[in-house]
Amino acid sequence: MNEPAKSIGPIFAELAEEYAGVTGTGRLQDVNFVMHKQHVDYRRYGIAYRCTGGVLETRGSFRETSPRQFVFESPAENIHAKLDGAFGIEFRFVGAPLGRLLPARVVVNHPGGESLYPTLIYLGLKENFVWKFDTPEELIPGTWHIAVELFDAASPTDYPFHGTLEPKSCIARLEQVFDVWV
Repeated sequence: MNEPAKSIGPIFAELAEEYAGVTGTGRLQDVNFVMHKQHVDYRRYGIAYRCTGGVLETRGSFRETSPRQFVFESPAENIHAKLDGAFGIEFRFVGAPLGRLLPARVVVNHPGGESLYPTLIYLGLKENFVWKFDTPEELIPGTWHIAVELFDAASPTDYPFHGTLEPKSCIARLEQVFDVWV
């Protein structure tokens, strides 16, 4: 599938919810988790899910095609840092149902410190995280470590956009190390 996960994921989640409603399967009787409140209207918070791990699809250089939209350019673990250059990973967390939203966090450890990015991931669909060098201060040579952590569904008051990141537990993790040079 070449469409972005954020466009196709809700369609799969809606289909899974409709199937659960018609058949009575795939729904938790005693719901102990909910999605972020922006997704409650989609009725996806009651869908049971399972995650069997993650797959690192690609790693290397990316090219920006439009603001905040990137395409994979070439595989690499040694990255030349230059203004407007970008690198990162494409990944997928495997499980069912396809398109189920789960909370996640991207952790970037670089010579300048640590950066945390809370997000939502569509189970089973290809996602990416790309770091773009926007300012000269970001052009820092050294070892850069990108990790993506997938969490059990958390309360909407805890995650991800209100308050601090307090997910229930990490259920899968992917990581990649890059050697960045200037």
